[in-house]
Amino acid sequence: MSERIDDSSPAFCSVCGTPYIVERNGKPTCRADGKRIYRADEPDEGWCSFRCSECHTEIAKCVTGAEYETPNKEVSGGRSTSAGLAG
Repeated sequence: MSERIDDSSPAFCSVCGTPYIVERNGKPTCRADGKRIYRADEPDEGWCSFRCSECHTEIAKCVTGAEYETPNKEVSGGRSTSAGLAG
């Protein structure tokens, strides 16, 4: 079940003022943290916004509540940046 972060009012792009809804556990979503962000002033057609549709700024940087969060599972299998370096 999805839930809006704030049901009373949308969050706004800090650059241009475009209104967005930030939803947790939104399906479908394009994000690993489960948030789905979409325009508040347009019909919800199931899209997840990555950039502001007006100023093209990354949503996570300009809409309060849309910041990326680390999923609640351990991430493993990453590459070591120091492996194989001559020193």
